[in-house]
Amino acid sequence: PDPFGPGVEAAHGAQLTRDEQALLRLLQGDLPPTGRPFADLSATLEQCGYDVDERWVLDRLESLAADGVLARLGATVRTRPEPWRLAVAIWPAVAAPDEPAALIASFPEVLHCHERRIPGDGASIVSVLEVPDKPALERLVERIRTASGLDAPRVLYPVREFKRAQMKYFTEGEC
Repeated sequence: PDPFGPGVEAAHGAQLTRDEQALLRLLQGDLPPTGRPFADLSATLEQCGYDVDERWVLDRLESLAADGVLARLGATVRTRPEPWRLAVAIWPAVAAPDEPAALIASFPEVLHCHERRIPGDGASIVSVLEVPDKPALERLVERIRTASGLDAPRVLYPVREFKRAQMKYFTEGEC
């Protein structure tokens, strides 16, 4: 569709206006760390020639969520001074991974959990864990190991982060 036409079809056949597309484009980036980030978004849109204000931004987000176009807004705090705050635990191969994987996934510190085929290892359960410090990580791994009955996992710690990307739905256009 023409990005400057009357609208772009979104989820469930909804039409997104040029203004809504610009708003969603801004939401794909970082929100300003201020007391009123949506006022800052509306100010950015105004600078780009859109006739909007903070109330419009809030109303549009509520409407887009109600229409099922916007599923959620997520926030990530990008402060990880210690590399062990985020670790990957690879649990040894199991014959039937569904039950132990569901148990591992039930822990709130587990961000992702999936089955992975690892050459020479067979099917393993891979989980991404986030904790405040290394002792907490060690306690979490032990709690999961005890609850699941699995052998101790191989734990991989990041050394440094090169990239973390957010999903992008609209990349072309104004502002």
